Amino acid sequence: MPRFSIIIPAYKSPGTVFDNIRKIYAECKDVEFLVGPDAWEERDLRKLEEMAKLYPIKTCADSKRVGKVTKLNKLISMSEGEILVFLDSDVQITSKDFLQSIERGLQRGDFGSGKILVSGKSWTQRGARIDYLGINAAVSIQETTGVSTGMNGAFIAAKREVVERLGGFRHVLTEDTDFGCRASSAGFRPVFLEDAVVTTEAPDSWERWYVQRKRWTVGGFQAAVLNKELYVKNIIASIAQSFALFPFWVPMLLYFLGPGPLAPKLATIFLSALSTVHIAFLFLAYLSFLTMVVTQPVTTAVGLLIVAAWILYWRKKLGFKDISIADVLFYYFVYAPIWGALIIGSLVYVAVKGVKIGRFKGWKV
Repeated sequence: MPRFSIIIPAYKSPGTVFDNIRKIYAECKDVEFLVGPDAWEERDLRKLEEMAKLYPIKTCADSKRVGKVTKLNKLISMSEGEILVFLDSDVQITSKDFLQSIERGLQRGDFGSGKILVSGKSWTQRGARIDYLGINAAVSIQETTGVSTGMNGAFIAAKREVVERLGGFRHVLTEDTDFGCRASSAGFRPVFLEDAVVTTEAPDSWERWYVQRKRWTVGGFQAAVLNKELYVKNIIASIAQSFALFPFWVPMLLYFLGPGPLAPKLATIFLSALSTVHIAFLFLAYLSFLTMVVTQPVTTAVGLLIVAAWILYWRKKLGFKDISIADVLFYYFVYAPIWGALIIGSLVYVAVKGVKIGRFKGWKV
């Protein structure tokens, strides 16, 4: 029985699969790789077959897209390792002693995620870099509080007992968020595997960003409703993690509750509520929100101070060096308000449609 099972579902292309297999196997031989190609081209499948002659690889290939959760659960059923490591096919392992870092970290708990960095230089990727700073901060807080309100599926590690107790992943929009909640509810302890580092891709355009983040936000509220007992029971930890993930919550509340004109507030809420219908409503909501930024200068100054202080604190604590003053200003005045409008729209989406979401554009549930 191998010590580690590395589980990698991959849709359309292998991405970084081959590079990560080589890197991991060079570090540790007590490992198996479980790769799940969906709709790969024939040449990539042949390359995987050749790799399987050199490395301990098990495959579960489908000619059509079966969905990430279906693929994950198939690969879990084929695995034998004591520690299961789930990687997306677009992440690149960037730290040394990757598996050793995971093993050391899991001595403090039962499941967790490592440090996830973001590559790319577009403005959406620079904004996402601060997003992922928040994701890492939230996991760090999870270890402190002993409660997880969600993992990031780009990189999750868990003891086999955790995965088997939960019966794998559930068929929801954000299976990673749901996994973290259910693991906590089952009494397992989350950890931040800070020394195990990967780099992931973020959308390089607003159109791609919109498709991804709409699923994230709708799926986040879906998971919150499905795991509401955990949130209610651990309300302080839940609020702390929510603020870590999205520090713009505080200025948003200040803007809406502040002394500014009522019309732009109502317009922003109305347009935000429609933001999951079409991306145009999202940017109209943003333009309306800018009216509040201009008409409430004191709130803007206080909000910027709060968000900048949060970013600087976690940037230093977690070693995120690639965040500049320009990134902070872009995040506050552009990226976060757009993100906030989509969060409002996603809340409305789940409130209207409920949590039983069988179909979602751009994703197979």
